[in-house]
Amino acid sequence: MALPANVDHALCAYAEPWIDGRRVLVVGSASAGVGERLLALGARSVHLFDLDAARVAQATATRGLTVRHLDDRALDFREGAFEFALVLELAEVQPPGAFLSQLRRLVDRSGALIVRTADGAGGVEYGELYDLVSLEFPHVKMVGEVPFGGVAFAELGAEAPEVSVDSQLAEPVPPRAYVALATHEPRSLEGYAIVQLPEAPQSGPRVDPRSAAELERLRAHVEVLRETVDREGEKGMRLAMGLEVAQKALRDADAQATLRIAEAMQASQEASVALQSRLAADLEGQLRAAQAELTSRFEEAEAQLLVQDAQIVRLSKDLIDAKNRLERPPANPAQAKVAEEQGARITKLEAELVEARRLTQLAERRVVEGQAVVADLEKRVAAAEQGLGAAEKRAVEASARASHAAAQLAEAKRAVVEAERAAAAAVARTSEGEQRLAE
Repeated sequence: MALPANVDHALCAYAEPWIDGRRVLVVGSASAGVGERLLALGARSVHLFDLDAARVAQATATRGLTVRHLDDRALDFREGAFEFALVLELAEVQPPGAFLSQLRRLVDRSGALIVRTADGAGGVEYGELYDLVSLEFPHVKMVGEVPFGGVAFAELGAEAPEVSVDSQLAEPVPPRAYVALATHEPRSLEGYAIVQLPEAPQSGPRVDPRSAAELERLRAHVEVLRETVDREGEKGMRLAMGLEVAQKALRDADAQATLRIAEAMQASQEASVALQSRLAADLEGQLRAAQAELTSRFEEAEAQLLVQDAQIVRLSKDLIDAKNRLERPPANPAQAKVAEEQGARITKLEAELVEARRLTQLAERRVVEGQAVVADLEKRVAAAEQGLGAAEKRAVEASARASHAAAQLAEAKRAVVEAERAAAAAVARTSEGEQRLAE
């Protein structure tokens, strides 16, 4: 059965002189028929490596063809194990520089390497392709892959007619891909070669020929898009349900937070007013009582001090007079008796003076006690002011709790906004996926 031909097969046909009887390594799609085409062109054996494990699993067994998944250990072969290597799209292998270093080790010095890459998006730039390959191989030639369409006029009966190409009727077309021919020794292929591909059926629309690998990639991409649309649709539904729940929770939280804020502010104001009134009344009563007590004690102490001062002055004067009279010698027994009485009176006056001084000290102590009362009053005033400050602090804390509740409410609103944005993004991605599927 004839193999379906595509551009990858055309590249194999172009490289046929380097394939016949050789051990070949290929990096490309396992479903494109490249391995079978190489065997048909005379390859001794073909090892094909595909980055897509699913295509590897679906590959059919063919004698002389080994298909494996391209992973980190896939290329663990001896040095020079292959005589020809073909990379159908270098951009699919990352990093390309390290990969080319592996291929240089695996390609025998008598062999060759062909590396292809698409022009533009999805490929490696021309200059970069040349630099990457020339770093590993001393001899590199660059070839452009240009689409060709035309009519062949062949002389019938001629054994080996000369071939000419007339391109004056066609517009110049830039290469759609670049091919690097790399060898250890100087070798080359045809400088200009045309590979004929089967003509597309006339019943259907003519399309630009694409490789089977490209078609397979597009199919796989469509499947991924479908799966993405399904996932995003489910995610959008979950987000919508979550958004509805979040909005209800936000409304409930909003109502509760508003109620709590109002209650906290009212309670704070009422507590602050009541506490301040009570503390002010208590403080005023304490001040009046303390002032009255202090006034009474001071008046009493001042009166006692005045009395004691007058008594001390009088007693001191009497004592001085008595001592003066006692110092004069008695003239007769009568005066001696009087002197004795005066001595007794002096003793009594001294005792009264001591008592007066004691009373004075007592009055002084009462004054000190009055001062202590004043100090105690000051402490009680300070305590009252501290209590008032604590009340104000509690009022501030209540206000802070109200502010915290308001902040939580704002955070809940922000969470709902984020949920709405995520839902909108999910819907947008779903719409984009559906549009891409439609395309």
